[in-house]
Amino acid sequence: GEVHGVLRDAQTGEAVAAGWDDVQVEWLPADASLDFELDLRPNLLWPRPRQTAAFGELPPPRADFHLVGLQPGRYAVAARVAGFAPALSGPLELETRTLVAGLELRLDAPARVAGVVLDLDGSPLAGAWVLLTGEGPYSEGIAAGLDRDVRETDGRPAAWSRNLLQADDAGRFAFEGLPPDLRFRLVALHPHRAPAARVGCRPGQTALLRFEAERTR
Repeated sequence: GEVHGVLRDAQTGEAVAAGWDDVQVEWLPADASLDFELDLRPNLLWPRPRQTAAFGELPPPRADFHLVGLQPGRYAVAARVAGFAPALSGPLELETRTLVAGLELRLDAPARVAGVVLDLDGSPLAGAWVLLTGEGPYSEGIAAGLDRDVRETDGRPAAWSRNLLQADDAGRFAFEGLPPDLRFRLVALHPHRAPAARVGCRPGQTALLRFEAERTR
């Protein structure tokens, strides 16, 4: 399959030139019942680890993009351009000869969400981990896996994820570079506390995540 499109500034409508690898495709789960906006998109903001290579002189930045030779499957197209929030479009169902043309990805100014993790007594808790994820079964699986990792490693998770960061000594955390229209869920994780979650979060908010219970397992 093939996907062709252009990048535009969401505010001005002007074309935005980007680097040769700033627009990529992301595989999506085969389950078509998963909600892209609520469940999948929040987990695709940052790229998965991958190897890229270029030989010879790099092509100049350009606003149009052309993704070709894609295997059949479900995809999202992700534009991660410096100075803008990630822009994602999907899901796209591609077969061997599918051609998607005229796709427009609109790039917004980045936003942030900040907050504090609180312990059982309401005091700030140092060292907790905070996950930015979605709402739905796919996101629940991610949260459960990372919670297990935090518990089994006594707070030193082995998994690598840009969606997961550690609160500072005053329990504070912040996620930068978010799309301003994103809806997401924040989950606080700790080896000795049951996870604490806040749903329906939006950039620009101050999020308080308070643990309510000790772990029972």
